[in-house]
Amino acid sequence: MYAPEPVSPPADPRRDLVDLQYEEVSKTRTAVLNRELVRMRDEGWTVQLAGDHLVASRREEGLSQVERVLIRVGGFLAFAIAAAILLPDAVASLPISKFAFLGGAAALGGALAFLTRRKAAGDRRVTVSVDGHGRPFVADQGNRDL
Repeated sequence: MYAPEPVSPPADPRRDLVDLQYEEVSKTRTAVLNRELVRMRDEGWTVQLAGDHLVASRREEGLSQVERVLIRVGGFLAFAIAAAILLPDAVASLPISKFAFLGGAAALGGALAFLTRRKAAGDRRVTVSVDGHGRPFVADQGNRDL
């Protein structure tokens, strides 16, 4: 004896074309997000599904902001000291003192390090969503400096 087959419910007359299109779009969006989730995990991202989009983050390589400031200030100070040693007449002819020249070089190095801070190491976060045509797009949430 066989188990009785379940009776399929009759087609809902209220289901119209819009409902069917919504289901198709939802399935397409889910499939695209799943593909992006797998691809990003393979690339080393930490990915989480948050509603109808993905939130991914990963550690970006680079120097911390403190390291970058020290390197820039040290480099400009070394350049200024080398200029004072190799070209003492040119440095002496400047309308500022030698200490002001060295301080200006250090300040210039610090200012350049501050202006280029976007390239420092940090955690990069992106959001991946699906547009109306079923294509993934990425919105960059920025880079948090250390």
